[in-house]
Parts: sequence; structure tokens; C-alpha cells
Amino acid sequence: MSEQRRGEYTHQEILSQPETWQAALAVYAEQAEVAAQTWATAAPRQLIFTGCGSTHYMSMTGAALFQTLTGIPARAVPASEILFYPDNVFTDPAQTMLIVVSRSGTTSETVAAMAAFRRMGGQHIWSVSCVPGTPVATEADFAIVLPAAQEQSMAQTRSFASMLLVIEALAAQLGGQDTSVLQLLPSACKRLLDECGAPGSPVRWRPGAEQALLFGVWAAVWHRQRGHAQDEGDVAHGQRGLSLPRVPARAKVDG
Repeated sequence: MSEQRRGEYTHQEILSQPETWQAALAVYAEQAEVAAQTWATAAPRQLIFTGCGSTHYMSMTGAALFQTLTGIPARAVPASEILFYPDNVFTDPAQTMLIVVSRSGTTSETVAAMAAFRRMGGQHIWSVSCVPGTPVATEADFAIVLPAAQEQSMAQTRSFASMLLVIEALAAQLGGQDTSVLQLLPSACKRLLDECGAPGSPVRWRPGAEQALLFGVWAAVWHRQRGHAQDEGDVAHGQRGLSLPRVPARAKVDG
């Protein structure tokens, strides 16, 4: 078997998103009724979302969505803060629902945060993850697990999007909104991937663009080449570098 090319897992996982999103929505649909019943029984007065790294940022989005759509105060807290400063996070654990997000379902700080919440008298934990049978899934009162969204690469692509999609669906449902519009997203994603081409292929610079925001390796490449950027034409990138049209750009080296 030939050696896996660098970035190939991530490439495949990005392209698989239409199917993965559809699978995530199917899992949500199967558990929507249970979610509604569990929510009604818990009747939380406060929501705390938690995760580590990327899933903490997803938690910030989830908290904003739930508060906006359900009217229940919600905020996102890194799992480490719950672990080390639980008294600063939970003012009334019995009336609080902890909503946990973890791709692997085994993130040590997240699992410890769940245990800390239980020790304080917390009774309601929901979780969204991608691996069945893990602590984040089995120790929650209600869990949505998305095995189709699992990834081999380190970078979160389809897992992040799939978990966020389920959180959006839950927030909409519990807020009395129509969730059917979310069913349009997998096909919309497929059209976008088809139109833009596979990641790593030459991309046409969007006419009228006024700004470029580059992350990671491309930021460093842009810094090296900014004095040699094209005036117009394609954004062509490959193993030897990247050339961009002359547009104002901000760059962030992000690992």
C-alpha cells in the first residue's frame, strides 16, 4: 500500500461533508422526540456549554444560538475552568444543564468537568460527540453521537461542521423554529464544493474582492511572496508556493 500523502485524509474528509451532514441530520431526526422530552423534564434555568480548543469555540456559538432561540441564559466556558473553578461557573447546579461537545468523546478535561458538575449536584448533562461508547456519550443523560463524522486527520473539518449542525437543529427545535431548512444544507454544500473545485486545486480570484484573510501555512507563504503578487488572474497554489492578486490582506500564522 502506498504511503498516505500529506493532507489526503483532510482532503477526503472535507469532500465527504455533504454525506456526513446528511447522516448527522438523520441521527438528530431519530432523537428529536427524546430531546424534546428530556428538555421538558429538565426545565433548565441556565445552560453552560463546554469543550476544549475547537469545541470550546463551537460551544460559544451553541450558547449564543440556544439563548437567542430558547430565551434561557446560556454561556460557554472552557472545560478547564469548570474543572478548576466550578464554584465560579455553577451558581445553581440543580437548575443548570451542562451541554458538552467533544469530537473524540474522551477529552480528559471535558470528562473531568462533567464529573465536577455531578459532584456539585448537577443533574442534567447533554453531549454531542462523534465516537460511540466514550465517557462523554455514556455519562450524559442525553447524547447525540455522530460516528460518520469521525476523522483520521488532526484538523477538525466534517466533525466540527456536523456537530455544529446538530446543535443548530436542537436550538431551533427547542426554540419552536422550523428545522426543515437545515435539510437543504447538504445539497448546498455539495454544490459549493462542485463549483469551487477540490481543495488544493487552482482557485479563481473572486472579482471585486477587497480583502484576503489567510490562516496557517498560507499566511507565511503570503508574507514571503507579497512583493511578487500578481496584479490579476488566478490564485494558483501548489507545492512551490502561492501567488495572489494585489489586494489588501491580513495574515495570521496559525500553526
